[in-house]
Amino acid sequence: MGIAHLSRTSPDTPLIVVTGAGLIGDAVAALKRGAWDYVLKPIENFSVLAHAVERGLEKARLKKQRFEDELQQALGRMKTLSGIIAMCSFCKKIRDVDGSWADVDAYLAKYTQVHVSHSL
Repeated sequence: MGIAHLSRTSPDTPLIVVTGAGLIGDAVAALKRGAWDYVLKPIENFSVLAHAVERGLEKARLKKQRFEDELQQALGRMKTLSGIIAMCSFCKKIRDVDGSWADVDAYLAKYTQVHVSHSL
């Protein structure tokens, strides 16, 4: 199983290549295939490896946080009414998603964060 396959199947998993081949072309190729970092062997100072792992974990944490933020924004947009809403001009009710008719204040309370204090 290669780096590119691992990167495709698990894009949020930090991939750190540790190799004894000290060629810059190998490092570039590994990064292009999806590696997050590249460390050369022999590892004489393990703080170098620890730093690569910490950076990988921080990058994964930031990606997860970005995803959660985008999800919260999408949920917020879903709670916002937009577009055309079918409303009866006689009884002043709104057609719900299931096709039934609902009072405006009940509909707003169900699908938004709007609270109606009173109506005329």
